[in-house]
Amino acid sequence: VNGVECIATLESILRFHWFSMVHDSAYRLQVAKDRYGMRSCEFIYIMDLSKLTMGQLNKRTYKIIQIQSEVDQLCFPETLF
Repeated sequence: VNGVECIATLESILRFHWFSMVHDSAYRLQVAKDRYGMRSCEFIYIMDLSKLTMGQLNKRTYKIIQIQSEVDQLCFPETLF
């Protein structure tokens, strides 16, 4: 988390995640529809927390996970499994 915060803020992480979900995903869906005639698509996002130790789990780490989950739950519930 400290490394991420050297180059990004929580606000910029939220904006990036939002942009990715709204624009990049929409573009990828349109390409798949045009190429393969797809009518629906499902996304699976995996957050690999296996290297996250208890010492690294703090309010900032939790906040990043929480923000990304809130965006997905609020605006894109169909992408959650």
